Amino acid sequence: MKNMKTLFISVSLLLTTSGFLSAQVNTTDERKVLNYLEQSKFETNIQGAVVYVTYGYISAYNTYGLIVGNNSGNKNYFINATVKTGYSYATVSGMNLEGSDFKVEVYSNGSVTAGGLSFKKVKK
Repeated sequence: MKNMKTLFISVSLLLTTSGFLSAQVNTTDERKVLNYLEQSKFETNIQGAVVYVTYGYISAYNTYGLIVGNNSGNKNYFINATVKTGYSYATVSGMNLEGSDFKVEVYSNGSVTAGGLSFKKVKK
């Protein structure tokens, strides 16, 4: 009986610990959120067009920001990105030169959403 209690406690601790380790993004750290967005591209399909979002250096503006584009080669740049951190997700937002805002939510499990759409992670 004592061995069963020990086993139960060990398994519980293992499952609890592995739940924390499976989180892909530390959404309480601004730099880690931006690094996560910068290391990959996130795509979705809108009416047959592939739309992607990523974070990176924008040479035309000599700064970093969110880059939103499609498979036709069109790109929009959202500079002056700010990050609002939280425990379950972080929000990254930027503004283009016309004054339009764009916002991306990054969740601790690694999922990314924008404008109510889910984006899947792909290699950059």
